[in-house]
Amino acid sequence: MAQLAGQALAASGVPYSIDNGRNVSAFWQMTGAMAALNPPVTATDATAYAGFSGLGLTAKGFNAAATVDNDTALAMNLGLAAGLLCINASAYSPGNATAAHWTSSSLAVSPSGQSSTNILTRAAVDYSVLGANPPSTALYYNNYVSFNASDAATLAGPTLPLDGSAHDYTLSFTSFPNVTGFWSVTMYAAENHQFFNAPYNATDSAYRYNINAVTPGFAYNGGNFTIYMSVAPPPVGSQQHMNWLPIGTLPSSRFYLILRLYGPSQAAHAGLYDPPPILAYAHGSSVA
Repeated sequence: MAQLAGQALAASGVPYSIDNGRNVSAFWQMTGAMAALNPPVTATDATAYAGFSGLGLTAKGFNAAATVDNDTALAMNLGLAAGLLCINASAYSPGNATAAHWTSSSLAVSPSGQSSTNILTRAAVDYSVLGANPPSTALYYNNYVSFNASDAATLAGPTLPLDGSAHDYTLSFTSFPNVTGFWSVTMYAAENHQFFNAPYNATDSAYRYNINAVTPGFAYNGGNFTIYMSVAPPPVGSQQHMNWLPIGTLPSSRFYLILRLYGPSQAAHAGLYDPPPILAYAHGSSVA
């Protein structure tokens, strides 16, 4: 049983170990602490917390002294692993995908700013993008896949996972949507949802995690621009290097992108904006 639980946790990517004995993993301790700081605001959430009271987890915190036998502790950890698998799957498809496979995280928040009552949707958005503003304030588009550059015109070919060890990539905008606030395209490591520690400038070890309107040296060109993504840098001084978003290598070169629009246009807010596809190239050929 312990071996099965450990394998399930490893497969889910949960960064916690299986406990031997009566204590459950550090995750449950953390969950209890967060519950105490963020008590449920709806009757549905309060009822959900009540269901865990026999395991020591309540809306007021985690009772480490609660009687939890070995099998129950292992079952809790298996549940943790299964839950993360469900959350990861939901994070990859939080909304209706565009033709270029961008999905929106905005359904996690109602127009009034209230978090979704769909617990899985809310968890997926919080896990992958750390929360969301109301759609009237900001729109979020996630993408985890690319198309071969040869399929750019039709997007009819198969999708490819975003992986800097396999390809270089471009994201080309011909008419960037108007925003009254701020916009950004941010890269995250697929395994841990963190920024890559990938230097942009080798001389001063400066890092670049995203591209936005105020990125130093970025060639916006009136909203007609291309972002280049690769592990190896383009030639220094080139426009490709100015618009380069470096892909890291740790924990791997798998990644995803989030496009954020703060103060989106009416067209974007109405769901009429489709971001362009991410295109995959053989290493070195995207900057030719």
